[in-house]
Amino acid sequence: RANPRLADERMIALLLVSTCAFLATSASGQPPAPMPYRDRRAPVAVRVRDLLDRMTLEEKAAQLCCLWANKNQILDAATGAFSPERAAQAIPHGIGQIGRPSDLSGTRRFATANFRESEDVVAFINAVQHFHVEQTRLGIPALFHEETAHGLVVKGATCFPNPTALGSTWDPDLIERAFAHVGRQGRLRGITIGLSPVLDLIRDPRWGRNEEFFGED
Repeated sequence: RANPRLADERMIALLLVSTCAFLATSASGQPPAPMPYRDRRAPVAVRVRDLLDRMTLEEKAAQLCCLWANKNQILDAATGAFSPERAAQAIPHGIGQIGRPSDLSGTRRFATANFRESEDVVAFINAVQHFHVEQTRLGIPALFHEETAHGLVVKGATCFPNPTALGSTWDPDLIERAFAHVGRQGRLRGITIGLSPVLDLIRDPRWGRNEEFFGED
């Protein structure tokens, strides 16, 4: 016959061994090995391949999308603040880009104010990123873009002459200094992409965006 007391002692011993093994692992302070795409030391190609292999079709499609005038889908209707609850419904797989996070298009506040204050922009971007990193399956951050044709198009930023006037200075170094300033103003707000002209060529003055033209030379 099995000895009940001996069986109990064996169970207690197993529990102690398991507990000691757990405590030893915890005491080592070594975090679990990250998935390859989260490992900053891994080669970029390895990280990209690992991430793509993990992504569903819906998650890949989400990375091709952008919210701009329709970003009210992820905002509180009354305050214009980011709403994780609404985002979980509208962009459950995250999204590739948020367009012009500094403006209030699509909200009730847009009728009286076009732009957020700088502190509000930073708070909004941080909230969006926390949602993407902490509440989506793979934790892929979003990108944020603003218009920067002749300065960052947000409240309080520096406005430079338009590209045609900048091109007429014939001074590339001066233009580079101007846009380095634009870039710093964007980064202070958390902007990751600036939409700026590069090689627009006007062959017909009726083209609707000729103000983005630096000059053919």
